[in-house]
Amino acid sequence: MKFVIHVSVLCQALSVVLTNITTWTFEFEDCVSSNPYVQTRWRSNASNNKTLYVTKDIGVVTFNLCVKMLDVTSDVKLNVSDIVYSNDGPTDSITLTYNGELLDTFMTEEVHDWGNRWNVFQHTGHAGDVINVPYPLRGSRWLEIEIYPTEYGIELDKLVIIAENQNPNRQLFCDCLFNDYNF
Repeated sequence: MKFVIHVSVLCQALSVVLTNITTWTFEFEDCVSSNPYVQTRWRSNASNNKTLYVTKDIGVVTFNLCVKMLDVTSDVKLNVSDIVYSNDGPTDSITLTYNGELLDTFMTEEVHDWGNRWNVFQHTGHAGDVINVPYPLRGSRWLEIEIYPTEYGIELDKLVIIAENQNPNRQLFCDCLFNDYNF
């Protein structure tokens, strides 16, 4: 009987911990751009049927994060769990920073299929270390994704962040800005 009680208490504790974890998804094509000619592409396999097309030179997607703690006695932990993209050409480079600190740099998969791979999406999976946002919060939190595409460009579909202790009633993504340095 004591064993059952301990298991019950353990299950209740796990349930509380798991309810503090939320998944947030942002569609890249929803970013506001300083370039009126920014291209979005229709793709039937994209999560919202559209992508943000980044061509030549450098593009930077900046997310203003609105972190609000669910439990003020604990820090918020953010985990960039996936960046979904498509590519049909040489390898592109993507750099992820948080408040100016480098989190990760990775290369896209090189594929050449005469344009037939633009609707086939790749996943980066987990990127960088877990971001710890301590209590008390002060100022804005900035997550930046710098894209260094080749001549064929890259299409960005969505960003997925898993947050621990983020208030689920408060939107994590306040706003997003796309700067295309070709403009």
